[in-house]
Amino acid sequence: MRQLRLLLLPLLLLLPQCTPSGDNGEEALGEVHDVCGLHGSIQSPGYPGPYPDQALHTWHISVPSGYRARLQFAHFDLETSVKCQYDYVKVSAGNESLDNFCGQESMDGEHVPGNQLIVASGNSINVTLRTDFSNEERFTGFKAYFTAVDINECVEGDAGGNEQACQHNCYNYPGGFHCSCRYGYQLDQDDRTCTVECSGQEFTERRGEVTSPEYPRPYPRALQCKFTLRLEEGYLLTLNFRDTFDVEIHPEIKTCPYDSLTIRSGGRQWGPLCGRSLPDPIETKSSVAEIVFTSDKSGDNTGWRIHYTSEGIACPSVNALGNGYFEPKQLTYRFKDAIVFSCDTGYKLIQGENGKEADSLRMTCLNNGTWDRMPPTCKIVDCGFPPLIVHGYTDPFFPTTTYKEKVTFECSDAYRFTTPTDGVFTCNESGHWTNPLDREKIPSICEPVLCGEPKHPIEQVARIVGGYPARSGNFPWQALIRKFSHRGGLQGGGSLINDRWIITAAHVVEDFLPHEIFITLGALNQKLPNSKGSTETRTVDKRIMHPGYKPNETFFDNDIALLRLAGDPVSMTDTVRPICLPKVTEGRVAPVLVPHHVGFVSGWGHTKAQIGSTTSQVLKYVELPIVEDNICMETNHDKSVQYYTHNTIVTGNMFCAGYPQGGKDACQGDSGGPFTIVVEGKFWYLMGLVSWGISCAKADQYGVYTRVDKYLDWLHSEMAKNK
Repeated sequence: MRQLRLLLLPLLLLLPQCTPSGDNGEEALGEVHDVCGLHGSIQSPGYPGPYPDQALHTWHISVPSGYRARLQFAHFDLETSVKCQYDYVKVSAGNESLDNFCGQESMDGEHVPGNQLIVASGNSINVTLRTDFSNEERFTGFKAYFTAVDINECVEGDAGGNEQACQHNCYNYPGGFHCSCRYGYQLDQDDRTCTVECSGQEFTERRGEVTSPEYPRPYPRALQCKFTLRLEEGYLLTLNFRDTFDVEIHPEIKTCPYDSLTIRSGGRQWGPLCGRSLPDPIETKSSVAEIVFTSDKSGDNTGWRIHYTSEGIACPSVNALGNGYFEPKQLTYRFKDAIVFSCDTGYKLIQGENGKEADSLRMTCLNNGTWDRMPPTCKIVDCGFPPLIVHGYTDPFFPTTTYKEKVTFECSDAYRFTTPTDGVFTCNESGHWTNPLDREKIPSICEPVLCGEPKHPIEQVARIVGGYPARSGNFPWQALIRKFSHRGGLQGGGSLINDRWIITAAHVVEDFLPHEIFITLGALNQKLPNSKGSTETRTVDKRIMHPGYKPNETFFDNDIALLRLAGDPVSMTDTVRPICLPKVTEGRVAPVLVPHHVGFVSGWGHTKAQIGSTTSQVLKYVELPIVEDNICMETNHDKSVQYYTHNTIVTGNMFCAGYPQGGKDACQGDSGGPFTIVVEGKFWYLMGLVSWGISCAKADQYGVYTRVDKYLDWLHSEMAKNK
């Protein structure tokens, strides 16, 4: 509400103001009502009920100055009487009576207003109601509306009695009028008459005209004119005399003693000028000029007309830009003209004054005829030395690094680019090394080779129990798991599935904390893991057991675990590479386990099933066929195993492999190691983990393996959650 009041106040101040007329008239002894405004209404006391007896009321209605007051009755019902002797309404303006009304309709002896518009000559009107002592009937009185009506002073004359409200130009507006004068004159203090005033006029446009007052009519007498042309500094004025030149001249004295025109600019003066010869153009070399014109009290000459123009001051010419260009190209550059510099593709703009780079540069001509900055230069783009990529290098090692130069990125052995590329990168115009195949702004990253591609695949097969030693690079995913704790060291196997994760059997690591587990990759000899410098040993910072692994309840069901390697990602070599997990495409897993198809088991486990035998010092491998599920169940289910309280249980999460006659098998120490198959003679997949068996390499007793394809969702989910 406070805001509304503040807004209304200035609006009210803008409304036309009026004051009561102060004319009480001869009948102001009763109740007097002062009413003021642009419009409004009045009504008899008690309206629309009957008005009182012996009443005398006068309404003094005033509208703002510059308006006439107009009255119209909307309702009229008074007592009827001859010549309105009883009750009546009188309308007057000042001492002038405008009309008397009574009754309900006009007839002989009485008169009602009807729809008549009653207009006062001024801005006030009075309405008087007088009633006698009694009424025989119920008369309801009157209601009337008043309105302010504008006076057109330009047609009717002003309130001072002047027939011509303005000497030159008159403009009517509601409530008043405004006067103005023709060019060369100014309004006098009476706001209606015009006098000549030609001093103090200032012209700031870049081109225009200046004339003597009333040109081409004779100029007034006794003039003291001063015109100033004042342009922005940097523009130079030129004055041209047009049409005719007629300034009173003395027949004998050439110094123009009567009337004269003088021009001053830039410390120079032209004139005084007079006579009838058209002066030559004047180039001022300045942005300011004064035109002084005087006349005496006689003469009848027509004066002069000057057309002035301007042109910007010129700046020095601009030299060609090496390996670049500028626009626009023109012969002369003047004040406020601008040049935009750009470089050819592969070059960058270097500012002349500070050496900073810019995409483009604008140079502007100043008002003193100099450029606002130094011209730039164009320098060839330099992409800088190519970034070092992990597991990769550049050829040449120290390449030229400027625009369009090329460098070849290559990955170290056992690595390849993450995106299709020929490895050739070119320095582009934006200063980045790019390759047209992947459009990268930086070289592609080298990632480990695709899984399941050993550098040196096996050439012959043997068996672990009495098996043949593996060669370097045959099983680069093979992990040797060592466990150091207060319970003594044990060992098992595992598989590298990417540069951070090892997969193994849950029972291999269930009794140990992550920091108690040590992983060796790339090893052939478990006793001398670093004998050829091709191995890498890591600790574990996270162990994730399958939540369904509960050996006391379900024997070895869900015998699977993940180990996250601590430190940086594993560097891939010929002897350290990951194995592929089965893939799921449109809901189908590939490859699948097919009975009688052979796979390979590798590890450092026992090579003999006798008591007291030791683990193998070197990595060995064996080829084993996959056994039908029913045979696996018949030979391994519900058997009694030493050290376990529960008999054996074979579930759908397991499969068997081996020969019915025995002789080849995984054994103690191989637990958690990989069971792999080869697809298309090239790609190796991890299908199982060495889990358990009743004995090693005995007839009709097959080794049991955890089925990896049953845990793909769990494996990917856990690795994603624990990056």
